[in-house]
Amino acid sequence: MGAGRVTVSWPVTSPRATLEASAFLGQGAAWEGVASPVTEEGGTLSVVLEASGQARFYRLRAAGSAAPRILETSPIDGTTGVAVTRETIFRFDTPLAPEVQLGADDLFAEVSGIRLLARTALSADRRTATLFFLENLPSAARVRVTLNGDGLRAGSGLALDADSDGLPGGTRVLEFDTFGATGLRNTAIVGKVFASEKNPDGSNRPLAGVTVTVDGAEETLRATTDAAGVFQLMPSPAGRFFVHVDGRTALGSQWPGGAYYPVVGKAWETVAGRTNNLAGGSGEIFLPLIQADALTAVSTTESTRVGMAPSVLAVQPELAGVEIEVPANSLFSDNGARGGKVGL
Repeated sequence: MGAGRVTVSWPVTSPRATLEASAFLGQGAAWEGVASPVTEEGGTLSVVLEASGQARFYRLRAAGSAAPRILETSPIDGTTGVAVTRETIFRFDTPLAPEVQLGADDLFAEVSGIRLLARTALSADRRTATLFFLENLPSAARVRVTLNGDGLRAGSGLALDADSDGLPGGTRVLEFDTFGATGLRNTAIVGKVFASEKNPDGSNRPLAGVTVTVDGAEETLRATTDAAGVFQLMPSPAGRFFVHVDGRTALGSQWPGGAYYPVVGKAWETVAGRTNNLAGGSGEIFLPLIQADALTAVSTTESTRVGMAPSVLAVQPELAGVEIEVPANSLFSDNGARGGKVGL
C-alpha cells in the first residue's frame, strides 16, 4: 500500500472471524472491533489500516467465541486514599448466566494474607459483581482483591476472561490502599453546620448537636457542633480522609419517628500542623430536612415507584408526577443487606 497504510489479510473461515484491536496487551487490554471496511477476494479477507505513531495490537476472534470480560473496576487498581467503608465492584460487558452463583472463593479480599469478612453479590442484571465488607477496612492498609473467572460463565457457556488475555477463565487481582485514619497532634479541621432552610430573615440557621466522625476511627476521632453550629475536629488526620456528618443527632431532629437531618459522607483534606483547616474548603456544611413522609419502602420482588412526599407537594404542587423507579431487589446497605427506603 501507499505510505501511511497497512493491509491486514486472513483466510475466510466459517464462522467468520472478526478483527479486533487494542492499544496494549495483557491484563486490562480493551479489545474492540476494527471499524474499517473488510473486502473479500479469492478466499481472503483484507482490511486497510491507516498507520499512526501509536502502537496497536490486532487479533482475530471467531464469531460467538468472545468470553465475557471486565469493563471496569471500582476502585481502579493502584488507587490510594480509598475510604475504609467502600465496597469493591467489577462490571462485565455481558450478563453472567442465570445459574451462576458468586461464591466466597470467586471474589474475596485480603490484607497481609488474611481474608476479610465480606458478602458477595451479583446485580439483578448479572453484569455487576460486588464485594461488600462486613466491617470497616483497616486504615493505611494495602487491600488485595481477587476475582476468579473460571466458574463465572455467560449464557454462551464461556467463562469470564478475568485476566483480559482474550481467553476464557483466569484471575484478576487488583490492589488499593486505604487512607490513614490516625489523628495528628496540633492538626485540626473546623467548620459550621447549617440547615438548608433559612431563618425567616434569610440568614443561615445553625444546627447544634450534629456529630462529625472520621471513617475508621468513629470512636476516637469525633466532634459535635455547638449552639452556633461550630465544630473543631482535633486531633485530625493529615491529607485526604473521609468523614460522616450525622444530622440525626441534631437538636430538632426527630429520627427515626419524624422529620430529621440526614447523614452525609464527605472527603476532607488537612495540612499537618494547622489547626484552622476549613472543612470542605469553605468550612460550611448544609443539611436538608427530610420530612417523615418522604421515604418509601422498596420491594425485593417488583419495581417500586417513588414520588414526591405529600408534605412537599403541599408546598410545591408543580412537582406532582415527578418520580423515580427503583428496580426490584436493587437497593442495598453498606454491608450488602438488601432492602430499605428511598425518597426524593
